[in-house]
Amino acid sequence: MSSFSLEKDTVFMDGDMTLQNVQEAREFFLSVLESSPELKLDMSRVTDIDLGFLQLLISLRQGEEKSRKKIFLKNVPDQMENLIENAGLINFYDMFST
Repeated sequence: MSSFSLEKDTVFMDGDMTLQNVQEAREFFLSVLESSPELKLDMSRVTDIDLGFLQLLISLRQGEEKSRKKIFLKNVPDQMENLIENAGLINFYDMFST
């Protein structure tokens, strides 16, 4: 189970972020980007994440270069950092805010 909510200028993701909810997440994120120059994703409530969801984040990242929109990840769980390292995608690490 997962959910997405917009609070002020940040999207909070709750629950499992997996391939099963990529389409829902993508639609939500793109709707936020339609009216904002940036997308801030807070991952503090994420309980699980898989490579399918990571691919969505990579896709958004590649799209940001074309659209000049900015995407920031906040409160990234250790599991996600490990997933990025294990997938050999450390060059996308600049996506994360501190």
